[in-house]
Amino acid sequence: MRSKVFFVAWLSLTTAALAQPAAGPKTNLLEISNGTVIVSASSMYNKTWSPANLVDGSTRYGWCSGEKATFPHTIVFELAQPHAIAGLAVDNTGDQGSSYTGISSKSIIVYGSDKSAAEGFTQLASLEAQSGSRKEVSLKTPVTVQWLKFTLIPIPPY
Repeated sequence: MRSKVFFVAWLSLTTAALAQPAAGPKTNLLEISNGTVIVSASSMYNKTWSPANLVDGSTRYGWCSGEKATFPHTIVFELAQPHAIAGLAVDNTGDQGSSYTGISSKSIIVYGSDKSAAEGFTQLASLEAQSGSRKEVSLKTPVTVQWLKFTLIPIPPY
């Protein structure tokens, strides 16, 4: 089953040394313009639906898993530096759910690590995103991380 999704992580502008984010607008940390890179992705449908679309600042195209790739799907991002994450979002507004039943990601677990791209992950949030919509969650307290792992798991009727 293929999945298509857009991810957003935000904070109010801050430095890693601050316990709480400074007041200010939401900043999408998962943009290449903010220094974010993709460390790994479990699969990719094609270049049009590449994980690179998740950091380009647009929702025109997202990421789509490889055809017949099995769940769970994972994507690991590395932020340019540690940040205190205040909230997370999954944006399915540009999905193709009406043309391809079941293609939109629904159940997503987000983990963060301050150690490395391979270890030290703790769960930050679990989101249920619907086709054609954006789902945002604020964290109870900001969590300082440099790596984010988004794990997509199936929900019936997949």
